[in-house]
Amino acid sequence: MSVLSLAELSKKMAKLDFTMMATRSSNGTMTARPMSNNGDVEYQGDSYFFAYNNSRKIADLRADPHVTLSYTGAVGMLGGPHCL
Repeated sequence: MSVLSLAELSKKMAKLDFTMMATRSSNGTMTARPMSNNGDVEYQGDSYFFAYNNSRKIADLRADPHVTLSYTGAVGMLGGPHCL
């Protein structure tokens, strides 16, 4: 397993454009939707995403602010083995 500093990880994370953001909906199910990073902002360890104030994802976040972000990057991006 590769050990990276926050600065090193930040440089790698800045290259990732899309994530799946999972929230818990009002009926208790998990809902995931694609979100995009803003490549014009310097990444320093925090992820910011924009959404319409009256969207379902905002309602979900207000009810339960816990989220899961799932990223995928280039093969071996974090120093792991290249998978085929």
